[in-house]
Amino acid sequence: VSTIAARRLSWDFPGAPNVTKAFEESLTQKHLAREAARYLSTRRDDPALDEIRGVSKTPWRRATRLWEAGDTRAARAAYLAIIEDGVENGYTLRSAATRLLPNASAAEKERIRKGLLPQLLADARAGNYLEKNRTAHILRELHHVDCLEALLALTSRIDLLIAKTVDTATTATLAIRELGPEARQQAVTRLIEDLGAGTVKTQGTRVRTLYLLELIWIGDKESLGKVADVMPDSWLSTWTALHPLRLAADGEDEGAALVRVLAKPVDLPSRVREWVAFCLGDMKEKRAVKALTETLTCDPDWILTRAARDALICIGGPEVEKEMLKLLTHEDHNRVRRAATEVLFRLQGASSCDLARRMLHAEDFGRKHLAMTNLGTFGTVDDLTLLLPYCDYWKADRATHYWAMTAVSTIRERYNYDVNGPIVKTSDKK
Repeated sequence: VSTIAARRLSWDFPGAPNVTKAFEESLTQKHLAREAARYLSTRRDDPALDEIRGVSKTPWRRATRLWEAGDTRAARAAYLAIIEDGVENGYTLRSAATRLLPNASAAEKERIRKGLLPQLLADARAGNYLEKNRTAHILRELHHVDCLEALLALTSRIDLLIAKTVDTATTATLAIRELGPEARQQAVTRLIEDLGAGTVKTQGTRVRTLYLLELIWIGDKESLGKVADVMPDSWLSTWTALHPLRLAADGEDEGAALVRVLAKPVDLPSRVREWVAFCLGDMKEKRAVKALTETLTCDPDWILTRAARDALICIGGPEVEKEMLKLLTHEDHNRVRRAATEVLFRLQGASSCDLARRMLHAEDFGRKHLAMTNLGTFGTVDDLTLLLPYCDYWKADRATHYWAMTAVSTIRERYNYDVNGPIVKTSDKK
């Protein structure tokens, strides 16, 4: 019974009054010691707690502790050592690279590439779709011709899981494009040869569409003229439907051409429009804000909604925020309002708390559960007064009860309220 109680306190009431004290007292009890140490280790850095939990001091753990302590120089060196040793699993190696690459120097990128490229090539050839997606983003940030083989493995091995989203395929394609004319020519030659040899998977229109989109974005006018001569007859209708994209890729003002394609899709498959939305966001094309907003509001396809949302987040700026604010009263609560709210919260970050509070105060504005999650991330102790009434098990709205409880728990934990004092319920106080 005490073990079940400890787990309930740990997972459902972290940071609540006296919970930390209870776990401190439980450290001496053999059957509770590991659970208590797990809980307390999230609140203080104590090697003795790791010993009780049986946690080994792995290189990853040491590097992460340095990073969290603010010693970024030592942490970066530790992450680079993990990559160069190559003894960790693929997930750890990719995570180390992802943490380093946004601010990596040229010398660091060189070390990451040399240490990680064999793993990235293996992931590109045989990894699952999540591994492939992370791999595509890492390869693009490395931006080196030696990455071409791994990028080609991603473009020529599209499976049905990857075809559900264009993120991996588009990222790999844009990475090849950015390597320059010689790499592009090698890539398009390989893709056309594979198509002519019949080695490309042909099941499903999505796979077919993505493969042809890759050819359009990597190839030039001359190479694209050879595609129809080598493709199977079953591909010709898809190739014909993509003609507007071929014209857009040939244009000098690619951004304007893609905006026109998105605004007037001319019966293009939804996956093509998803690809276009991704590219417009990647280009941070501000002229696309209106077309992306119309896609978000007018097209019921959830995948397109997500693509438009992500593109608007990438573009950002006052115009995007202005358009999204208008949608916070849209009649479609579950899709349009949700997407608009997510865009605003992502763009405003920590400064979005006032908007989140307004959503909780207002009767029909935005999405309350997203506002609660946002306050859980960025809110202050003062927001507990606003959130606690939503936590009332008997009186609060069941649709938001979970999100309110989570937000309150997160704020309590962030401000260590189990130490600074108890939280007094502000509604229905006896």
